[in-house]
Amino acid sequence: MHRRAFTMVELLIASALAGMLILGVLAAITNLGRTEQQQQKAERASLPTHVIDLIRSDLVHADEMRVRDEQIELRGRLGIDRDSVQVNHMPAVVRYAIIHVNEQPWLIRRQKDPTNLSSDRTTANVIANGVSAISFTRIAIAPNDDGALEQDAKETGPAEETEEFDDMWTVVPARILLSFQIDSPDEPIMIDRELVLR
Repeated sequence: MHRRAFTMVELLIASALAGMLILGVLAAITNLGRTEQQQQKAERASLPTHVIDLIRSDLVHADEMRVRDEQIELRGRLGIDRDSVQVNHMPAVVRYAIIHVNEQPWLIRRQKDPTNLSSDRTTANVIANGVSAISFTRIAIAPNDDGALEQDAKETGPAEETEEFDDMWTVVPARILLSFQIDSPDEPIMIDRELVLR
């Protein structure tokens, strides 16, 4: 019986195939790592929908608003029951503010009953972690050629004007640009949401 050994050519071909297989596996692993990093970055760059929904609900039920000392205050029938965490439409003054705990920024919602001066009717809820800035900008709807106000500026595309709020109480406008700055390891991420309230 004669044993046959591998030739040099067969060994080279086997080594080349093994190398290509290893490169393919490394490329797949690298791709998975990139995909996970992109997903994590996208998660950091978004706010949970309940945050936007809560702010929209407060704005819809607010009669007036003002921005002062980097805080946004709303007043109207926008109360939320402390126990059930459901909107009860009771008179309330709501303040959104950024606080820092252990150098981490947090967006909080503080609600106070304006008819009761005791502190037992005041609640504060943490809304989101990592939000280092929040701002509201009034969006004015430009008139169309007929002089009427466009109802859907996104489709028709008229020029829009924006205006910052001041520290005086003002009526809540029909459209607001809500902007958040979210801290991330790389650089702060800006998120803008246009809210149509009426």
